[in-house]
Amino acid sequence: MNADAAGWTLPPPSKRASEPAISGARVVYKQAGAIKINNLVDGNIITLAADGGAELMPRIDGDYVVYMDEVGALDFDIVKHTISTGNSRTIASGAGVPPTYAFPDVSGTIAVWEAIEAGEPYLQAYDFVKDEVVTLANLSPTHLTMPRISGNRVVCVSSATSFFAANGDIQLGTIKAPTATLSAPSVVKYGAKPVLSGKLSENGDSLGGKSLDVLKSTNGGFTWTKVGTTTTNESGSYGYTLPASTVSASYRVLFNGEKDGFGMVTWLSRFSALSDVKTVGVKVSLSKPKGKSSISNTKRYTYYGYVKPKYGTSDLDEYVLIQCYRKSRGKYRYKGSYEVDVSDYSTYLKYTARPKIKLKTEGKWRIRAVFLGSATNAKTYSSWKYITVY
Repeated sequence: MNADAAGWTLPPPSKRASEPAISGARVVYKQAGAIKINNLVDGNIITLAADGGAELMPRIDGDYVVYMDEVGALDFDIVKHTISTGNSRTIASGAGVPPTYAFPDVSGTIAVWEAIEAGEPYLQAYDFVKDEVVTLANLSPTHLTMPRISGNRVVCVSSATSFFAANGDIQLGTIKAPTATLSAPSVVKYGAKPVLSGKLSENGDSLGGKSLDVLKSTNGGFTWTKVGTTTTNESGSYGYTLPASTVSASYRVLFNGEKDGFGMVTWLSRFSALSDVKTVGVKVSLSKPKGKSSISNTKRYTYYGYVKPKYGTSDLDEYVLIQCYRKSRGKYRYKGSYEVDVSDYSTYLKYTARPKIKLKTEGKWRIRAVFLGSATNAKTYSSWKYITVY
């Protein structure tokens, strides 16, 4: 599609197009069973779909295109396409009798469409940023069809029938997209009770009295488990004290969204909000080395201590050292480290310097144990053991 002095030049008769939509310098349309994007600046045309089924009703806004993809008789999915990345993906598809999704539209990072699943009509929306679908409304058996969106406002037809035969009242609704923040300490002592805090807001306005789920992961975010709930105060702020912590973990909070104020004219629907991930590193419990405080510089001595949680003994050998410092010219200076052997000791683990420690120079010394850090616990130093060498 290109402009000339006489106006628009249409495709030749063998390639008639239909269902155009425009955003900025891009036009999207249906042509020969495919969805096409025409860049009006450079004339480049991108073909999105040509799989033999009906691809129809494309809509475009900025970087995003949505359209219907026929996958069976009266059975349509909704596909999104991101122009900047060239990626397409189905965002609405399901089982039913038959399932179908129709009349998509997009504005900014939100798409809307009518959904019919197992005979039930819904009005749904999708957040491109959160990759999340929510049901905005369900007035079964009334259809909320032919939706159109601009910003956070949606209009649709409230009708006893769907698709092109729809005829009824015009509904106006508002979609809200809240934001949840999360703050947490980066490292805490073994057995401490970390406090999570943050705020739930929406376009700068606080959301008070809202319930949030606290989620925890101990495998790097691969799976999440709900460990509790908290409620925002009038200013939208919240706090949650975790149980005594023994291993490092990642946390985030989830607002599950809500639908309220739904009436014959206006309605409100909020997307869920998922905070960023915060990892709380937990130190081990590491006692200072035990042993004599006055020793000869010609002999070796046993120094030991205790660690929890109870790692496998073979694993802990790699994570614990005993560091030795000698006082010289008014400062303690690092002189070397000893590896350790680890053995079971009740509910703890016992570490013992390997070989026995020998401090060869007379004077003031101090030693400490250090846990080097692991996937489950943060780096930890014991307190100092002071030694006089004669």
